Amino acid sequence: MTPEHSLSHCGRHVDLKEACAVWQTGRDGGSSRLRGAARVLTRVPHYFEAPYITEYERQARSDEATLERARLLMSAVASSRARTASEWCASFGLPDPGFAGRGLASKAVDEVIRDALETGEITMPLWGVSLDIEKAREYGDKFLFELHGLFRGVAAWVESGGKEDEREIITGGRYEVGPLREHGVTIHVPLRELGQVWPTKTGASGDSPSGGDR
Repeated sequence: MTPEHSLSHCGRHVDLKEACAVWQTGRDGGSSRLRGAARVLTRVPHYFEAPYITEYERQARSDEATLERARLLMSAVASSRARTASEWCASFGLPDPGFAGRGLASKAVDEVIRDALETGEITMPLWGVSLDIEKAREYGDKFLFELHGLFRGVAAWVESGGKEDEREIITGGRYEVGPLREHGVTIHVPLRELGQVWPTKTGASGDSPSGGDR
């Protein structure tokens, strides 16, 4: 962790280890609320609408600690070195399945999600992917988001010291969506990182190219 990857909140130190540990506490109290906070900070809406998405954002908006953790994670992602899935695995001596992604379970808004994906571009200021395809599928098999090429991120288990088996990379940005491919019950969603989004002091969003070949 570099010195800039820490913040002070109400006199309390917030660092990347803590932010990653909170992210890993579970979707409802951890990563989902932090993802909502990232959308609040960047003013970037989720790529599909649902009441529970709005609720996470409402909760995050009034939670300064969550907002600061999300800000810190976005900063760490944006300043990280972009790697392919194979390069991420090599960095930590992991078996290389050539995969980085996350599954999504079937929902009442499946068609809305598909329509959003078929626009060819989506933005997710913060989200998590696994380097293990079986772990990724544990979140659902209706959609399988798959990152191709270079992408930036933070290895959650390395920073927090826990949940190594999840092999989760916290990432985020703007993505080009390739042609969707159906295989059995699963819709495969190829994504290529186009750039990051992050909050400014006024809460407006910014964008930066990833750099490098994708």
